Amino acid sequence: MSETPETDTGAAVPTGRTPGDILRQAREGRNLSVAAIATQLNLDLRTVEALARGETDTLPAPIFVRGYLRGYARLVGVPEEDLLGAY
Repeated sequence: MSETPETDTGAAVPTGRTPGDILRQAREGRNLSVAAIATQLNLDLRTVEALARGETDTLPAPIFVRGYLRGYARLVGVPEEDLLGAY
């Protein structure tokens, strides 16, 4: 028999969802406002809003965006690597 066992990727983030969707849902689940996120991450409100909309072209270099996403993920309890995989 040459059956291939199914592999579990272990991803907590469903495929096809944007990082903004994931973060918005997690933020709302914790009853946090966008302004509260911006304050806690020490980021400009416009930066946090751009992350939520997926408008990475208005943000600094990708290395900074990855750092912003990591911090945001930690703050709202989303696995960082799963979120970065969606990015």
